[in-house]
Amino acid sequence: MPKPATLDGYTDRHTTDCERVLVTLLRGLGPWKESVFLIGGLTPRYLVPTKPPAVPAHAGTLDVDIVVDLQILADTEAYHTLEENLRRMSFEPFKNDRRQPAWWRWQTRTEHGALMVLELLTDAPEIAGGRVRPLDVDGAVSALNIPHSSMVFDLHQVKEIQAELLDGAGIAVERVKHANLVSFTWVRLFFVGGR
Repeated sequence: MPKPATLDGYTDRHTTDCERVLVTLLRGLGPWKESVFLIGGLTPRYLVPTKPPAVPAHAGTLDVDIVVDLQILADTEAYHTLEENLRRMSFEPFKNDRRQPAWWRWQTRTEHGALMVLELLTDAPEIAGGRVRPLDVDGAVSALNIPHSSMVFDLHQVKEIQAELLDGAGIAVERVKHANLVSFTWVRLFFVGGR
């Protein structure tokens, strides 16, 4: 999915739906959610508390990028059911142009048909940046290696987010651990520059 070249390519609805994906994901992951840190384009929404007109509105995003803490994942018994949990929340592997699944990208659709993409990222120094690392879980889940993305584990903020769940089960509040300004900037340089 190509990123829009201008601000006009983003919509408030899509960004709000990304927030709904994030809250639905955290609500559905149980103990596994402790290993999830938001790093992507949704993050500026929480980094800049001042609202327009003093600060321009957040452009928006078309997907949800999260960094997975492999150490917490390894210490959590529930991690074995990650693929099952994603499928239970109506996510399925994203398919590339050749219809092959990309196990680090998961997708779902909102009730109004918008395609929502969740990207699983990790810091795996044993492989090159931009390579995919299988996660040690039951199933075929993997994460894209983004060098130094683990800095978000130490350099993050926490914000309570309220959003409507994608499955129509009402409204939920979840604590979102998101990159602070330093980790967001550093990781985005690698993530955007390396893709």
